[in-house]
Amino acid sequence: KSSVNTTNVPVSFDAERALSMLLTKNENCETDAEFIPFANPTFFDFEAADHGDTLTLYGQFKGQDGGKSKCISASITYDTAPPVVTVFTTLQGSKYVKAASVVLTIETQKDDATEYYLTSTAGCIDGGEWRKFKDGDPTWTLQEITGSQSVYAAVKDEAGNVSECSEVKLVLDIVAPTLTKVDFGQSLSSTQTHPMVVSEASDDNSGIDHYMFAIGTATGTQDILAWKDVGGEFPYQETGLTL
Repeated sequence: KSSVNTTNVPVSFDAERALSMLLTKNENCETDAEFIPFANPTFFDFEAADHGDTLTLYGQFKGQDGGKSKCISASITYDTAPPVVTVFTTLQGSKYVKAASVVLTIETQKDDATEYYLTSTAGCIDGGEWRKFKDGDPTWTLQEITGSQSVYAAVKDEAGNVSECSEVKLVLDIVAPTLTKVDFGQSLSSTQTHPMVVSEASDDNSGIDHYMFAIGTATGTQDILAWKDVGGEFPYQETGLTL
């Protein structure tokens, strides 16, 4: 680890045949403190520090013959600032989803989060588990009930600081829109080049995002005009056709 959020810092060593050790904040191990029995891992309390301080620990080890090792040191940053979530939404950026399994994106102000916690419980107090960002995109499974549901998230940085709980409201829509009308709105001749397409549809859960239509010589075919996205405006007039 490169940072901690406590002054009582966990410490581990790679010291063969050490029987005792001396740990101190003093450079070059210059201290009146005495050697204590070797313990690995252990903790060292720096007692006081300010956010952003570099904590440096000096250590020396003694073997069975009484010989001392050279004084070595290690440093770590004291970090007490929690991450700030700036973006929490679906990977596509829409609150409407059509499958219960949802891939989410979480971004922080300083891009400093290493773990995330997802839950359906407000306040992020329970119902989830901490997972590492490096293991893949955050994924959550909604209840398979059409309608609005909330997902909550918190993130943690390397030092162990936890963000505030964030919420995203998603609408699971597993019901297809209802198409109530589709026709040309008029009688067509074989020389018609600008047919007007009229359509009426509704969707109580997520609304109508856009319309698509095709023209064919039989039901379900598109031999005159392939499926075409015409946005959200109807009626729509197609040009350049000979029917």
